Amino acid sequence: RATSAPILPGGTFEVNPTPWAVDGLFRHGLNLLVGQSGAGKSRLMAALMAAWLRGDQTWLQRELKGPPVADRHALIIGTDQGREDWHQTLTPVGLCTLLPDGMTVQLHDRLSLYAMESGAVLDADTMRMIRRWVDEHPGGMVGVDALATCLPPGVDEDKSSAAGPVHALQDAISGGWGVLTHHTRKGAGKEGNLGVGAGRGSGAIDAAVSRVIGLGLIHKMESGQLLPQESDPRRELLSTKRGGPTVHLIIASDHTGAWDCHGSAEELKRQQRQEQVMEHLTETQREILAALEDNEGKTMTARDVVEALGHDWGDGTGSKPASIRRTMRTLATKKLLVCRKVGTT
Repeated sequence: RATSAPILPGGTFEVNPTPWAVDGLFRHGLNLLVGQSGAGKSRLMAALMAAWLRGDQTWLQRELKGPPVADRHALIIGTDQGREDWHQTLTPVGLCTLLPDGMTVQLHDRLSLYAMESGAVLDADTMRMIRRWVDEHPGGMVGVDALATCLPPGVDEDKSSAAGPVHALQDAISGGWGVLTHHTRKGAGKEGNLGVGAGRGSGAIDAAVSRVIGLGLIHKMESGQLLPQESDPRRELLSTKRGGPTVHLIIASDHTGAWDCHGSAEELKRQQRQEQVMEHLTETQREILAALEDNEGKTMTARDVVEALGHDWGDGTGSKPASIRRTMRTLATKKLLVCRKVGTT
């Protein structure tokens, strides 16, 4: 077996850092896109592929990288969907076009598609085809949708052997980059797990890829339970594993198939926590906040608030002014307003 000499103390060695395809999100290698059914994995992959082929400078407000636009080519091994469904997925983002006869669909001139009808799976023949394709299109993008339907016969995703085809795919696309979609295991979204460990089957699958990207529904705490918000068009996107820090975003798509970033997940969590606090406010607390909002965010003294609520301030020592001041301090502890002592009022 070939071995290399050890690196001695003080010695040096060279590295070739793996570049990003989408800065901080998708690496130039094999990326595992994990999500529950209906989360939009195929649509997200198609939108990314379309933006990359067009030569967009950014996607989800992150830099897109690759060879010159004219040299960018894409390949989809999509045995999770038939041609009709791929038409519905690819048309909105401009990767195929319905011709005037209403029956014929024309594919993008730099995209190859193996739909369900092709019967393609991640076996030796398909790996050779992918390797030849990448050799002919250096730096190209390969999308595989989805792992469960593309595993060769006899390979069980629950067994560590499922990582074999994934390793082979990683090797086949060397010199390019790819996205492999995968379904989450039952309950992963409810647990708030979107990243490593969220996918169905063997954990060896996660270990075989460069980056794991989780896509999930927005969840909200209701009556003590974390429930998916199925009517909410927004999604959580979590990119983690090797190559860089974890990135957690809120994204959403529109009727055109385009996706946009709506900020960080931490901003959403902060907003949800504030909404939960607001739901449990007393009537007096709500009245005080309403008075402050009516004042358009300008500073108000305790006296201003008391009088805005229709009470007499007097000398400020009465029960009503004292009660309102206590309530304002409670709101300050909930971080719903800021109190400062500026004098006797």
